Order: sequence, then C-alpha cells, then structure tokens
Amino acid sequence: MYHLSHGVSIRARENTAYKIATYFSGLLVLLAGMFSGGGASIASAQTITGDYSVIGGRYKLDRPSAMAVSPNGEKIAISDLATNRIIIIDLEGRLLWTVGEQIRLEQPAAVCFESDTRLLFTQANHPIVYGVDEYNAAVIDTVKNLSGAFDNLTIDQIIREPAGTYLILDQSAARLYRFDSEWEGPEIVVRDGSGKGLLLAPSYIATTTSGELVIADSKNFPVQVFASDGKFLYQCGWNQPSQQRGWEAVCAAVDSRGFIWAADKTNSQYRIFDQTGTELSKVPFDNSAVSPIAMVGTIDNRMAVLEETGRLIFYTLQ
Repeated sequence: MYHLSHGVSIRARENTAYKIATYFSGLLVLLAGMFSGGGASIASAQTITGDYSVIGGRYKLDRPSAMAVSPNGEKIAISDLATNRIIIIDLEGRLLWTVGEQIRLEQPAAVCFESDTRLLFTQANHPIVYGVDEYNAAVIDTVKNLSGAFDNLTIDQIIREPAGTYLILDQSAARLYRFDSEWEGPEIVVRDGSGKGLLLAPSYIATTTSGELVIADSKNFPVQVFASDGKFLYQCGWNQPSQQRGWEAVCAAVDSRGFIWAADKTNSQYRIFDQTGTELSKVPFDNSAVSPIAMVGTIDNRMAVLEETGRLIFYTLQ
C-alpha cells in the first residue's frame, strides 16, 4: 500500500527532472500547433452540439448530482437528487433506461458503470454501494456496505478502473481511496493536506488512458496529476507560476485527444492542458452564472458537461 507523506518538498525535488522534460515536451506541442497554422485552435475552438435539460420529453434534470460514461463510451448515466432517479442516455441525448421508475430511490448520489449494462450507485449520506442491471431495473442489490472501511466515509464519486479496482473520492475527508475488485483491501491513494501532492478540497477525479489520476481541487493547486499508485507527478499550469493557484477547479475530465479539461469556476471558463500540464487555451462557460458539476469525455470527440442547474451540454472538440 502506497501512502503519500507530508514530505512534499523532497518529492518535488525528486520530480525536477520530470518537470524539465515535460516542459520541453509541452513547448514542442505549442510550437507544432503554431507552425502548423493552428495556434490556439489546438483546443480553443469548441462548439456546442447538444443541449439538454429534459430527457425523453419527460425527465427533467432538476438537481443532478453525478455523471458517468459506460466502458464502451456509448452511454451516459446521470443521477438526480431531486427526482430520485438515475437516467441513462445515449450520446444523442436519447433515453435508454431509468432507475427509480419501478422502485423508489432515496437521493441517488455517486454513479458508476460496472459494465455497459450494469450500474453502481450510492444514496446521499450512506456509505453503501448498490447495483442494478439494465434488463432488471426494478431489482436493486446491495454490493457492499463500506461503513467499516474508514471512519465517517463519504462517497462523492466512484470510478471503476480497467483492472476492476475502484476509486472513491471522499470530499469531506479530502482523500482518495482504492478498493479491490471485491470491494476489499481498502487503501489511501492520496491523502489530505495543503500543498503539492495533497488534497485540500477535492471536487472531482478523472483518469487518463494510461491510468494517471487527474484530481480537481477548489482550495489547493486546482488540478494535480498523480500516477496510479498516488505518486505526485505534476500540477497543471506549472509552467505559469502566476496561474498555478488562485482559481477554483470544480471538476475535470480527459477528452478523446488526451487533453485535460478543468472547469475554472472563479473565472467562468474551461482551462485546457496537454498531457504534460502545459496550458493550451481557455474556453468561456456558455453561461457564466452557473457552474459545472461533472464532465466526461466521449468517444465521438465531444466533452459532456453537466451543470448544477440541470443542463447537459455537449461540446464538439476541434
């Protein structure tokens, strides 16, 4: 089991060579875009190609709490605290199936696909993981009660990793946990604290195709990237010292190109970084009065953004 210590200054020195290498890698990415005539268009020319607040003509997104994408990338699940439902749609916003229609849910919160046809979810303020199958949505089974795993565990987000293990983000404890495929062997992957390599007020987690962990934070360094074992790698925007802190990242995602998106609530914009943490561009929120609560990259070269007001937006990447 790997634990991050509070010796951040030592780890930072150990990563000096890594930062130098990624700096020049990021510089080459930017120069390539400029000399190809792309410039800032590497990631800045985004257009909205989908905008939904009512699904299937009847399911209004009232108080959405979480969003997840299926392993095959063709389905999106959204849980709603107010309507007590989980809706599953395709990438065109068409309703596929629902949970909570035939059996009552109590404030579904975190949601995750265990497979393309099976969901895992939690209910607000309860550290219990439930499961439900697409073809038998009236039957809900208890997968695991995690109340004994850690004191006062809060499950704010669940991610199933390719190896079958599970990541749980606990915003209250400011920690990231991992469980094995049977929901046993709990370990702390990233600990709470202030500074690089630690979490102060984590808001969201995303993973890259290579298994790296991207964690958004509203009080600490806004976006940090860790190896799968929790080792700190870099913070996004590290090449611009004045931009490293001072803004709140409320969620983050990785798009189909491997770029990292971070929702900057402070400045009402998305910041887009390459795989080295170098900032490529900024894209204004469609509505500066609201805030994204969840983001997922889709296989059709789009970014799905769920807003707190109950609006689901798809940005096409260009």
